Amino acid sequence: MTNKHNLLQRLQQLPFFDTFRNISTYFSAQIAIQALGIISLPVYTYFMDEKDYGIANVYLSFVLVLTPLLGANLFGAVSRYYYEERGDFREFMGTTVIGTLVIYMVTCIAVYWFKDPIAAYVNLPARVIPWLLGFCLMSAIFSVFQQILVPQRRSKLFALTQAGMHYFKFALAFLGLYLITEEIYMGKIIGEFVAMIFVSLFLIYKVYPFVKLTFNFDHLKYILNYSLPLIPFLLSGFILHSFDQWFINARLGNAEAGLYSFAYKIGFLLPGFTSALLAGSNPDYFSLMNRDNISAVNHQVISLVKLLIIASGFLMFFGVDLGTLLSAKEVFVEALPLVPIIVGGYFFFGITQLFFRGIYFLKRNFFLTAIVLLAGAMNIILNYIYIPQFGYEAAAYTTAVSYFFMMVLAWIVTSMVLKLPPFPMGRISVLVFWLIVALAINFLFIPQQSLNLGILLIKIVLFVFLCLGVYFQNFKGLIGSNR
Repeated sequence: MTNKHNLLQRLQQLPFFDTFRNISTYFSAQIAIQALGIISLPVYTYFMDEKDYGIANVYLSFVLVLTPLLGANLFGAVSRYYYEERGDFREFMGTTVIGTLVIYMVTCIAVYWFKDPIAAYVNLPARVIPWLLGFCLMSAIFSVFQQILVPQRRSKLFALTQAGMHYFKFALAFLGLYLITEEIYMGKIIGEFVAMIFVSLFLIYKVYPFVKLTFNFDHLKYILNYSLPLIPFLLSGFILHSFDQWFINARLGNAEAGLYSFAYKIGFLLPGFTSALLAGSNPDYFSLMNRDNISAVNHQVISLVKLLIIASGFLMFFGVDLGTLLSAKEVFVEALPLVPIIVGGYFFFGITQLFFRGIYFLKRNFFLTAIVLLAGAMNIILNYIYIPQFGYEAAAYTTAVSYFFMMVLAWIVTSMVLKLPPFPMGRISVLVFWLIVALAINFLFIPQQSLNLGILLIKIVLFVFLCLGVYFQNFKGLIGSNR
């Protein structure tokens, strides 16, 4: 008992412990959300064929793009202003809310007026456009809610609300799919829209105490200076996330977009994990940077990279098996070999996010925009060249290459241009080496057969090997201190 108590005390004294506790709360919500993603895939693929599934997923990808664009991203400065630790945050929120609503009304009217040509251009039914506009406004409300609670470290409330929102959306989407028998994708779209109405009312109730409905031009100036330069950055980031789906949908068809989206859903589990890491660690990061505690920042970075490597390795080893279990129709399985490539791209994206935090801290948002614009341009060019030649499978490779390019650019800008304190790249390289070795063994020497018990056992042993390699120093230190 004494040894266990000493080990617990040792863990609690680690500099990263409090941050990890917040991360674990966010990650608990992500586990619940990703579990729902696992549960929902067989449901969605049962009700919808690959064409309906493609329309539903491309629709949701446009939500990511239009949410900041329709409101000129005015709500994007909320969390950064909170970190300023001034006494007029409620007044700042009032300016944000008023400005966002006014701009939303104008832009939504314009989009609705041209909905038919827009729908034809992106190869979506015109009837989804009004639902898309309303859903974007409710997504903006959730973004404000997130940007208030995360800096306040109210991780439990945020995590419960986030998970509850996703489960409520799934429940009503399931009901919609069951009731609607023609244009089945509308069952999912309408169900999620109705759910978001109720969720938004709850979020408005929770956010209202932080809002004083006044308009201040100094606050507006701060918002515009911070948020407007981020719009190209955000749009380019979403293009990197979603352009492949849009291009496949527009050039090859809804069915091909549906197949790619299924593999994409499995790989997208990793960005969900990354967002939990960042939500839990960013408040400490900004605090440490304010105090110029670079040693503690680097310790945090190493801890985050370790967790990212373990999550990436797990999905690369077992993503195809997971997807095979979750596909209700055999046709979706053909896209699953792309999962490790998609996960690899999102691993590069996760490392890039760690570099981006320094640029956010300096408020040099121009560099964020430049980096992501260049990477987004590369992604567009590569997709235009290779998807028509090699089909939707090429999108996974072009996106991974674009994310790697973005990671390299972020490293160059932060270390050589902005002269931010360097990351411990030697230590990070050793950790990444363990991942490379494990993946090389897996893909060069282990037959890639899904749901084969013998092969699964071998991959489990290999995954344990990866975990021991990444955390060897931690195990060694804890055991030594316990003695």
